[in-house]
Amino acid sequence: MNMSLALPYLPRPITNRLTFCFLYALRLFSTPFEPVLSSLPMDHSSELSAQDWEAGLVLVPVISLNTTNRHMAVWQDDWTRQQLQKEPAGRQPRRRLNKQRRLFTQLRRLCRASMMRVCLMLLWIRIVVQPRTLQCKAVQVFPPVNFTLTVSALAQVLLSWKLSPNQEQKNYTIRYDVKILTPVFEEYDTVKTHSLQTAVLHNGFSAHVRTLLFHQGLQMTSDWVTAELQPPPGAENTAVTDLSCVTHFTISSTVSLHCTWLPGKGAPEDTEYFLFYRYETYMEECQHYIKDKWNRNIECRFSVTHIVPGEIDELIVIHINGSSKYAAIKPFQQLFNQNAIEKVNVPRNVTVFLEQNDLVATWEKPLSTFPKGCFEYEFYLTNLKSGNKQVSKTYSHDFRLRIDVTCRYSIQIRANHYTCAVNGFWSDWSEIIYIGENKQENLIVWSLAVLCVSTCCTVTLIAIVCKSQHTWSKLFPPIPTPRIKFRDPFPNHYERARSCPSETWLEPGLTEGLPCNALHDDVF
Repeated sequence: MNMSLALPYLPRPITNRLTFCFLYALRLFSTPFEPVLSSLPMDHSSELSAQDWEAGLVLVPVISLNTTNRHMAVWQDDWTRQQLQKEPAGRQPRRRLNKQRRLFTQLRRLCRASMMRVCLMLLWIRIVVQPRTLQCKAVQVFPPVNFTLTVSALAQVLLSWKLSPNQEQKNYTIRYDVKILTPVFEEYDTVKTHSLQTAVLHNGFSAHVRTLLFHQGLQMTSDWVTAELQPPPGAENTAVTDLSCVTHFTISSTVSLHCTWLPGKGAPEDTEYFLFYRYETYMEECQHYIKDKWNRNIECRFSVTHIVPGEIDELIVIHINGSSKYAAIKPFQQLFNQNAIEKVNVPRNVTVFLEQNDLVATWEKPLSTFPKGCFEYEFYLTNLKSGNKQVSKTYSHDFRLRIDVTCRYSIQIRANHYTCAVNGFWSDWSEIIYIGENKQENLIVWSLAVLCVSTCCTVTLIAIVCKSQHTWSKLFPPIPTPRIKFRDPFPNHYERARSCPSETWLEPGLTEGLPCNALHDDVF
């Protein structure tokens, strides 16, 4: 037996999840509900209007209760008639049918009780939600007015707007939804009518803002209002590229800044670049540049800056513009996290020693305003005998490692930020420290040393013995001078010499008491 139920048009609110799920569950057990469910829209994503809520919340409880009671009764009669046709008349089938009829009656009562609960819930929703919806429907939300963008400093934009004078404010909470479109997407809400944003501006800047109206937990929004900043003028490919900067905490408790860049590919050879940095409200131009072969500035150094050491995640703005006789140079801006570009100092007072078979190293934190728990360290160990290298990471100020004490090692340590701030640049490696001895190499060295000493001692001893025994004179006797008699080719001169006319060429002590003839004979 098929029954068709004529229903009026049911609006979208019948897609309420609670009612829809209940009716869909009934559809699994009974086909007579198909005309009712087929008239329900299946779109759950549509928004509900006030009229939809009013109509749907009145019709759903009545239709659900009536159709459930009626269709359960029809279903019971049809099922009983079918069972009587299948089985012959008798007492046992009648008893079984009576028992099943009582079960159907209990099921109908259970369904009616469940539907009453659903009806009460839907009526409560109608009472609570409908007045709020109808009240909010009558309120109009106007977008902000006088929305402007103003460049207040390097890479800094002031967004300002005003509340529409037509906007109703009584018993409402008003906020503003701000959406940054370029250069980097960002969305946030605020109660103020102004906002200060730090962003690079060499590619322009654009943003949206709209009004948010809150009342008794409900939110209403206005249309978006847009404002835009155009990019600064300049020829393509004339801006600098590959900009990189490094900060360093000095021993005088100040921060230095060093930046390098490359000229743009389209920049003329006479281009002059000029660098500015901004930290919070302070701005400074570079005074010390390093030039390339075309006499263009490609590097800048600030020995002292106004950057406050130890600050967390503060931004450093770098702005580089330029000038040329042949083209307009496009400016370039970049933001750097203060901690991310800091080159950490080397760990101090590194000490390495052996403790039995363990290598123990201790050191102090780098020169910094951060406490000692804010650093991580890398320990670089090299086995000079085998050539093996090992890099270990630690977060304490000491290190212990089991080593081969028969080998010689070299040790270096470096540091970086860890928990207190984002990682910066690793410090330079500390000076190399050597520890341990290579015993095989020492044996060779000692052997050579002993051999050299013994050789020197032997040679010295032989020289002393030879000298004491006159061995040198016996082994190497002196060669005698031969006496050769020859005729004097100058007899006159020889006679004058023998006559001793003068004795001034002889020493006085030698001539005393000697005759002239005897003297000349001995000499010649």
